[in-house]
Amino acid sequence: FHHIGALDLFHAVARELHGLTVAEQVIGEGTPKSIVDALSKHLLALFDEADGLPGTLADKTGLRFIHLHNIRETTHGLTALIQRGDGRAEYWAKRMVRRMRQALDDKGQIHLDRLPKYVEEYNYQPSQEGRAVDALVRYYRVTTDPVALELAGLLASYALEHCFTAVGDLTQAAGNH
Repeated sequence: FHHIGALDLFHAVARELHGLTVAEQVIGEGTPKSIVDALSKHLLALFDEADGLPGTLADKTGLRFIHLHNIRETTHGLTALIQRGDGRAEYWAKRMVRRMRQALDDKGQIHLDRLPKYVEEYNYQPSQEGRAVDALVRYYRVTTDPVALELAGLLASYALEHCFTAVGDLTQAAGNH
C-alpha cells in the first residue's frame, strides 16, 4: 500500500478489502493473511471513539476531517472484514451506521449540525450519500443490522425523490460523479 494522500486511506484500502473478498468468493482462493492484516490496520485506524466515523488527518492542516462521501467505501471494507470474522470491524460498522442514521431526519435529509464540526462540507446530498445504499444493503445482508437497512432506505428514498423527475429523467441534483 502506497499512501499518496489522505483520501487514499478511505478509497484504496476499503476498496481493496472489498475487492479481495469478492474475488475470493468467486475464484475460491484466499488472500495472504499479512495483506488482510495490513489493510485492516489502515482501515480500522480511521475510526475515533469520540465520533464513531471514519476520518483521517488532512494532508495540509494535519487536523482530523471526515468526508461522508467515503461512507460507501468504508462500509464495503468493514463488511469484508466482518465476513472474515473481525469483531473490531463489526463494532465500528455498527457505530458508524448508527451515527449516520442519527444525522438524518425522517425523510432522509442529512443535517450536518448533528455531526462533528470537522465533517467536511463536501457532502453533496442526495447524489453522494445515495451511492452508499448498495454498501449498506450488503452490510445488512451479512449482519442483519436493521439500522443499516433503515439508513439505506432513507438515503434511497431521498435520492430518488431529488435525483429524478416524475418521468425518470435525471435532475441537476443527481450530480455528475
